[in-house]
Amino acid sequence: MHFFFRRRQLEERGESLAAELRELKAREAALSGWRSLWDQARSVLSEGRVEQEGRVARLSEKKADLLSRREALRRSCFASATSIREILSRRRALSADLADLSSRIESLSGEEAALREREAALDAEMATLASERDRLAETAERRRLEIEQERIRREEAAARSAALTGELEVLRSRMRSRRSLLEASAADLAAADEAAQAAERSLRDAGDRRSLLQSEERELSEAHSEIFARCRTTAGLLQTARKEAATLENALEELRSAEDSSYPEPVRFLVAASRLGRLSTTVKIAAEAFTCPPSLSTAVEAYLGGRQFWLLVDTLADAGRCIDMLKERRAGRATFLPLERSRPRSPIHRFPLPDSGVVGWAADLLTAEPRWSPAVMHLLGDLLVVDGYEVGAEIARRGASFPVVSLEGEVFATGGTVSGGRSRSSAGAIERRNRALEAERRLGDCRARVEELTGVLAREEELEQRRAAERDECARSMRELDAGIAALEDDLRGAVARSDRLADGSRDASAELSAWEARESELAKQVEELAVEIGRAAGDLALSLPAELAGLEARCSLAGERLAGARALRERSSGELARARADLTALEEEGRGASEREKGERERLSLHGRELYRLFLDLRELQQELDSEAALERSSAARSARVSSRALRAAERCSEAAAKEADLARRLDDAEEELRRLLESADDEHRRLYDPSLAPGPEEGQALAAAVRRLERELTALGPVDWGALSEDASLSSRVTFLSGQLADVGSAIEELRAIIAETDRYVASTFSSALDSINLRFDALFRRLFGGGEARLQLAAGPDEASGQGQASEWDRGVEIVARPPGKHMQYLAQLSGGEQTLTAIAYLFASMEAAGLPLAVLDEVDAALDESNLLRFGELAREYASPSAEGSGGIQLIVMTHRRATMERADILYGVTLDEPGLSKAVGIRVEDWVEPGQERQRRLRAPAQSGGRA
Repeated sequence: MHFFFRRRQLEERGESLAAELRELKAREAALSGWRSLWDQARSVLSEGRVEQEGRVARLSEKKADLLSRREALRRSCFASATSIREILSRRRALSADLADLSSRIESLSGEEAALREREAALDAEMATLASERDRLAETAERRRLEIEQERIRREEAAARSAALTGELEVLRSRMRSRRSLLEASAADLAAADEAAQAAERSLRDAGDRRSLLQSEERELSEAHSEIFARCRTTAGLLQTARKEAATLENALEELRSAEDSSYPEPVRFLVAASRLGRLSTTVKIAAEAFTCPPSLSTAVEAYLGGRQFWLLVDTLADAGRCIDMLKERRAGRATFLPLERSRPRSPIHRFPLPDSGVVGWAADLLTAEPRWSPAVMHLLGDLLVVDGYEVGAEIARRGASFPVVSLEGEVFATGGTVSGGRSRSSAGAIERRNRALEAERRLGDCRARVEELTGVLAREEELEQRRAAERDECARSMRELDAGIAALEDDLRGAVARSDRLADGSRDASAELSAWEARESELAKQVEELAVEIGRAAGDLALSLPAELAGLEARCSLAGERLAGARALRERSSGELARARADLTALEEEGRGASEREKGERERLSLHGRELYRLFLDLRELQQELDSEAALERSSAARSARVSSRALRAAERCSEAAAKEADLARRLDDAEEELRRLLESADDEHRRLYDPSLAPGPEEGQALAAAVRRLERELTALGPVDWGALSEDASLSSRVTFLSGQLADVGSAIEELRAIIAETDRYVASTFSSALDSINLRFDALFRRLFGGGEARLQLAAGPDEASGQGQASEWDRGVEIVARPPGKHMQYLAQLSGGEQTLTAIAYLFASMEAAGLPLAVLDEVDAALDESNLLRFGELAREYASPSAEGSGGIQLIVMTHRRATMERADILYGVTLDEPGLSKAVGIRVEDWVEPGQERQRRLRAPAQSGGRA
């Protein structure tokens, strides 16, 4: 009955779809006609617009040409105007300079006349002063002899008076000092008595304070001992915690190393490349994209197997970049799971599970990183975890369509297979990661404990230091107090002894003072007598003459200097006057030249102005034509837009009709195909007995269809049949055979390559040795030539094996060293030579290498920068020789030399330089040295040219 119902339903659907399809075809034909009409109108308008655009383009080209000509004329006018402004500015400056020079010449002339008059007056004054100086010199000599005799007599009397006065002052000073001493002794004696009494009181107070400090010191010592013991206990606990943290750090490092080593080599390679930034793609190992309880690690590892080493990426393009890197580095193969290809699975909660023995769904037990959650659910979303094998087997017997795994690692796959067992290897990647996370947690706790103990120890040590400081302060106070007591006792004894000494000294000073007063009266009388004798001496003996003579000498010197200065000023003024007159003549000549240039520039500016006016008229006429064409173009564009819009709407309607027609045709074909499959699946009896009237109604037919779908699901639940197992085994066997043959071919290819490499090494070693010998020979000859003697050679450096004493090293492990001996020195390495010697040695080596290699061309970039003049000449001659053709017929080496040295440039055939014609615009200039003529010889060359070239003309 289901066949009858389904067949009648399909036949009725096909008839309705066929009728609807016929209607759509008729409508599509009408719409196609309208679309062709609008397309024709649009093509006509498009052709008109093309012609109009051609006219506009021609007019635009003409306008651009006129604009470029106008711009060129404007630039020429601007250049002429600028030249005129510069000429006018220069003429104004010349006028100002002429006025300044004229006034300056007048002032210089007057100054020169004044200086000549002043010079004559100074000559006369110099002669007068010289005669006066001679007269005063004679008078001064006579007075000097008289003054010398009187001076000797007065000096003797003054010396006696000074001695007596000094002795009197000393005596009076002693008397004043003695009286002060007597007064001070009386005051000191009273103070000493008071100090003795104060010392006795201080001693009693100090004894009381010492008793208090002794009791305080005992209390502080006990407190310090207690806190010190607590510090030692805390330090022991801290040391233990630090050792435990170090042990955990080592264990964590070993776990991380083991975790990295457990991953395949390609996986480690890509992860390291991503971390180091050499791979722009972010990759994540599947085993690290989630965390699970330690009890589940064995189950999850057993289920994932090799999939735990899959690499999770974002897109297929990222996977492609990773694969390209593996191919490039030949790092192996890896499997990738892009997020865009992930199909997250979810637990099948409708499946009836046993009441006991079920741990839970992996999706609920694991914690996945948010970014990689779709990929993790793709791998583990529908995985069920059970306690043991029996529970998993029971669930598999119930027809579970999802994977099941036990805590011990037995896996029940959806294909019907069961895997289990245990290997001798160490823990897997997930279990190692769980151990590492647990070790990190324990390490964090241990570090927190270390920080806590460190803080406690710091506080206790601070308290211990404070107690020790208080104890030491107390001890120091006691020591200071003991020292103070001893000092007070010493002060008391000293005060008593001082009182006795002061009493004895006062009596002796009184007797000595009386004797000094009698001596003072006698000395005062002698000083008065000497003062009267000195007063009777002769007065001033014309001591002013030497001073007057010195003043006159100074006036003579000053007059001579003034005369020399006036003469120098007059000569300099004459020179400046001559130069000013020469400058005046030059400025007048320059003014006449500027006037002529101004006249030429004004004529050129007038011509450019008339040409600009003609261009202005042409551009205005052309712009009017362009405006009219633009108006026509806008109206044509509006019509074209309207026609295009209607044509587009017609095309859209046709496309919609065609799409609906195609959809109906597809639906009709699907119905016919389904009807055909239905007829093919039915037997002949059902096709023969079919009668549309016997088909069940809609409700009964729907019930029959639901029963059929249920039976199809049960059939699918039975699982697929692996029909290709035998063919796959045969394919794999043939593949193994093929790969074995390929492996043998690769082995033979490796042996052939090794033989080729060995032969190449032998050939290269022979070529290298011969080249080294030839370069060494030429290098020594060129070195001797450049240095004028000495020697130089190339030698192989000691390899790493020779340096360590392990035997002879190959040539590929050894470098080439340069050793040289300039004249008068010993053999040295290149780095030990001076800068100029290094440069010359390098030049010799460079030319020797070029000669041995037979190079046709060489570029030298400032190799002569460090050479002095003599060595620069040697280098220039050597370069010239190598660049010249040899006698054997060779063309020499073409040398391109960058240099700033004149001597090198003088030996070149062609010179190239860069100059700036205008600001910001550089220009390369080249010249042959043989064609260069000195500026002074240019006119002579031109005069000789007709005579030298007359025959050829």
